[in-house]
Amino acid sequence: MPVPRMPWRRDPSRAGVCHVCGSVVQSNARSGDSGVLLALQRKSGGGCPHKFNFWGLRMKVATFIARILVGLVFVVFGSNAFLNFIHAPLPTGLAGEFFTVLFQSHYVFFVGGIQVLGGALLLANRYVPLGITLLGPVIFNILLYHLLLDHTGGSVAVVVAILWGILFYRYRQNFASLFVQKAA
Repeated sequence: MPVPRMPWRRDPSRAGVCHVCGSVVQSNARSGDSGVLLALQRKSGGGCPHKFNFWGLRMKVATFIARILVGLVFVVFGSNAFLNFIHAPLPTGLAGEFFTVLFQSHYVFFVGGIQVLGGALLLANRYVPLGITLLGPVIFNILLYHLLLDHTGGSVAVVVAILWGILFYRYRQNFASLFVQKAA
């Protein structure tokens, strides 16, 4: 079985065919060069519009990894509010009083539900902007908790916030209408 021809790979013996548009393309690289195709040209003189985009591939991979990691973090830790499978002692001081109030008022169940819902939306790759919107205030509150009340574990919160920022950047076109200066 022959190996399928990739348009970004250089084949010095003959011109290739773009896998997207079907146009005949050839390399302007020297015959001794190897690796990624430097430029694709149509035989008619114009360039193929479907050049391989390494930045786009990297962004897609980064988005996929960030989406899965953030989704898993919030599904697991949100489920812990209901199932209590991660046993940890309450912190001392104001942080302990804060958690005591959250548990006694059952507020932690609502926050856990939002975390599970937002994480599940990210893992399912459905309604991702809604999942990002639900998890944004939760992440903000987690960062404030670690900044003001308990500094332990703050580095994990910063990493999750950075991953959330990658997702927000990738789906920024869905939030563009929020940043309109004057409403119509």
